[in-house]
Amino acid sequence: GGDAVGTFYKRLGKLIGADAWEALNQNQRDALTSYYYNIKPSSFGPTLRAIQDWNANNRTYDGLGKIMRSINIGMNNPKLKGLRKRRLYE
Repeated sequence: GGDAVGTFYKRLGKLIGADAWEALNQNQRDALTSYYYNIKPSSFGPTLRAIQDWNANNRTYDGLGKIMRSINIGMNNPKLKGLRKRRLYE
């Protein structure tokens, strides 16, 4: 429910770090929270590293592309049609 998502939202903000979290817009924070909520924690590593790299490199636009690609892993897998549909919606 909503309380669980709120808990994940706060946890993700702490995991990413205040500087990077505040630099993201609300839509980006919401999308990352949804992704983080719906996957196993060990699968979030590539995305977390991409966010940390983006933050360490002055938050360049190119870094956002790396974050997006880390989230879209598996999107073109025919066995994961639900994932593709959800990512296109987001």
